[in-house]
Amino acid sequence: ASDFNEFASSVTFSTAPAGTPSATFTGLSGLTNYFFRVAAVNNNGLASAFVNLGSVVTNLNALPAPVIGGISQVNVSSITASWSLVAGATGYTLVASALPANPPVSIAASTTPVGEVVSATALAPALNPNTTYYLFVRANGDQVSSPYTAYPATSTLANIPATAVSTFSGVSVTSISVNWSANGNPLSITTYTVQLSTASDFNTFATSMTFSTAPAGAPSAAFTGLTGGTTYYFRVRALNNNGLLTAFVSLGSTATMPTPLFSMITNAQTGDAAWRRSNTGLYNVSFLDASGFHLDKFQVKASTTAAGQGSDLIGFTDTVTGLSPSDTYNTPWPLPAAVFDAMIEGVTNYVSVRVINGLGNATTLQDAFYVQKDTTAPNMVNGQAGDSTVRAAAGTTYDVKAFDSSSGLAAFQYSASLTPATGNAALITWTDIAAVANSTS
Repeated sequence: ASDFNEFASSVTFSTAPAGTPSATFTGLSGLTNYFFRVAAVNNNGLASAFVNLGSVVTNLNALPAPVIGGISQVNVSSITASWSLVAGATGYTLVASALPANPPVSIAASTTPVGEVVSATALAPALNPNTTYYLFVRANGDQVSSPYTAYPATSTLANIPATAVSTFSGVSVTSISVNWSANGNPLSITTYTVQLSTASDFNTFATSMTFSTAPAGAPSAAFTGLTGGTTYYFRVRALNNNGLLTAFVSLGSTATMPTPLFSMITNAQTGDAAWRRSNTGLYNVSFLDASGFHLDKFQVKASTTAAGQGSDLIGFTDTVTGLSPSDTYNTPWPLPAAVFDAMIEGVTNYVSVRVINGLGNATTLQDAFYVQKDTTAPNMVNGQAGDSTVRAAAGTTYDVKAFDSSSGLAAFQYSASLTPATGNAALITWTDIAAVANSTS
């Protein structure tokens, strides 16, 4: 107090026995206005009157940075840390940041006003699951704070995965794809462990597989090499950046498709529009066997009536044999010569396909495609005995006809030569008489 009353805080300092005209006061309060006065004392102990020296405000008392203890608890949305007490502190601030820079850029913080507290939880706002954070703590005093002390980086826990709306997809005889919800976990860094088992309790005696999405991936996994017609159970757990696992979550169960006892035929050959004068066609009909006993062979037969309503021109004839141990055949293939030779010209020949596997089971595709055959030249009818008249100009009509009832005429031409019975076209090369493409006469 400026009047140095008895109720104010005061300190008296004596330079006795003697000294320079100065004094140092310690133990004062920070950010406080202090008033000073001085009196001289002679050798007989008689004091002069006090002289006011004015006043000054002390600086804030600096606080040392806390000594960190450790990360005491990690949750999905918060991290708890501890530290040692700082003398003079009235509270502490714990900060979580996505960056290691100090002082930190706060993402979440927790401030305690109690000086004796040595731990706090960074949870406001909630932290993201499976995310790396850098924690910092500082001591707070009377209008003063210490520097921040940094903790080693740590990661929040991953959220327990959740079941997806559509859990299973791509179910076949030997494979199943399973899907789940990330439940807030970041897709780019969260890894999962998925297990499949033939037992609902995943006991060690059951057939099982473990799939890891490491290093990181979408919330899905594909299992292959499974057994047909078998029920499989699935469960999944998440792994955070620090290698901490969540509990397993059941994803339910589903069964693979039953193992087929018959091979399958895939027909990409609807017909053969080209008229064939020789056996040069290749046909795109493929085969697949998932029985485990492999393909053995496939055969074809031909008929001029669709849907097997009439007799066959030739019965089933081996086309490719000795296919085992292959389970697929995808190469376009020609007809056996015997089948092409048995086909009739000028009509539609329907070709049926049969595939046989190692069990001896046969799958037949009726009328897989058709073939049109024409190996006979057009028929010429000459009604013109000759023309003995000397012609001065073109335009005379001659009675020569051409017929083809199968594939039709492609061209009708004439030529001229001075040498009989040669057709060497020495005078006039072969020249179209008329446009007759695709006509029968």
